[in-house]
Amino acid sequence: MVSPLSNDAAGFASVAPPTVWQGWDAFVRRAPAPGRDAADPAWSQAEREDYHSELAVMRTPAMDSVFTAVRRLLLVNRRQQAGARRGLIISGPATTGKTRR
Repeated sequence: MVSPLSNDAAGFASVAPPTVWQGWDAFVRRAPAPGRDAADPAWSQAEREDYHSELAVMRTPAMDSVFTAVRRLLLVNRRQQAGARRGLIISGPATTGKTRR
């Protein structure tokens, strides 16, 4: 038996984890969040992030290169000690090296 977990911050009802059938079924059957106007001042940053985290990621050449870079870093860092790991900047201020090829 799995005890239900609560994730009220993201607006989910108490459900079993998605690693069990009941949790997965509840996750895939949940209705998507309704779209909102981007200029709506009542839409907080947390609500925007929650909404966008539910969107599907399209497979494009740019996303393929990100996935490949992350996979490589995970493999390289697998057995490294803390502090000796390599990193990947996905977002950040200008001139931080995000576009390095």
